[in-house]
Amino acid sequence: MSRFGSSSPYADLDWRPWEIESLDAERRPAQTPTEPEPTVDMEAILAEVAELKELARQQGHAEGYAAGFDQGLQQGKVQGHADGFEAGHAAAVQQGHSEGYQAGSQQAAAECAQLATLVTQSGSALAELHEEVGQALLQLAVDIAKQVLQDELRQHPDHIATLVTQLLKDEEHTDQSLTVWVHPDDHAIILTHLAEDLAHHPQWRIKADDTISAGGLIIKTALGEVNATLQNRWRRVIARLGPIDTPPSAS
Repeated sequence: MSRFGSSSPYADLDWRPWEIESLDAERRPAQTPTEPEPTVDMEAILAEVAELKELARQQGHAEGYAAGFDQGLQQGKVQGHADGFEAGHAAAVQQGHSEGYQAGSQQAAAECAQLATLVTQSGSALAELHEEVGQALLQLAVDIAKQVLQDELRQHPDHIATLVTQLLKDEEHTDQSLTVWVHPDDHAIILTHLAEDLAHHPQWRIKADDTISAGGLIIKTALGEVNATLQNRWRRVIARLGPIDTPPSAS
């Protein structure tokens, strides 16, 4: 029993003897009462994860649907435009072909009718045209031959000397006087070519006349004259060919 007895005023207190605290007491952290660890509800967590996955799936589906819809809409527009263009082009080509064929057929029929009328009414006109074409072709042939001859005479002016020699052949044994009229450009050629003949026939004369075309000549004697001008020779050639409405020019 305590020496203070039960009658001490501190008897009801939780009294204990005072002891000096250790120096390490300040260094020790105060120990807090340990709380019980919470219980983990795995079923709730799994359910929440499943719910989040479903929400993500639905959101992804919605976004994918929207993107696919936009892309499909654009592709559909492009494909529809292409199909529509092709169909419209084919229809337009067919319509244009039909209209063009119809218009062409009508025009061809009209032209055939006009041609038939023209053929029916042109019997006499064709005969006249045939005559005119024949005359034109004949005149063209004469003009071409004339041009060729003139070119030949220009390139070979000594042909006139040969012509004079042939025409004077029958006069070699006669003493009658004669005069040969030629173009001035042919005068010197003939004098040179007939120098020996002129020496034996002093009664022969070679004279120039600018009214006579080059390549032509006129021989005058006491008995008459020989007209060998180009104009006169052309008239004889044309007379053999037949009548020509337009005579050739005298050039």
